Amino acid sequence: MTNTNINSVGSLILMFMLTLPLYRGCQPEHNDRIVGVKIYDHQGSFEELFSEWDDLGINTVFSSLELLSNNDYRDLAKQHGITTFVIFPVFFNPEALTESPDLFAVTSRGEPAKEEWVEFVCPSREGYRHQ
Repeated sequence: MTNTNINSVGSLILMFMLTLPLYRGCQPEHNDRIVGVKIYDHQGSFEELFSEWDDLGINTVFSSLELLSNNDYRDLAKQHGITTFVIFPVFFNPEALTESPDLFAVTSRGEPAKEEWVEFVCPSREGYRHQ
């Protein structure tokens, strides 16, 4: 191998070593990731719940209005640095579907789209959306 080839290889290695930190800097920090859960109800201790979420790295929670109405729950979320959002069920409206079954979302077979407790108003129902 000639001195020119050795210098070229050395230059490439040096360039790689100098640019490696730039590539690592482009990666998002672990703290930038959103790790979330969705919860409607909790019967146990909020302290234990938030402690478990800390262990799992949870930093975002989508909660029912009932949970977010609880001062202790909200205070613990703040203390643990957890961002909270309320679950607002716009199209989950069993009462409206009982009154007007024609509001149901439908399957490809033309049947009401429902499974167990899940019953949704079809988002294309303009009259419902205007309410």
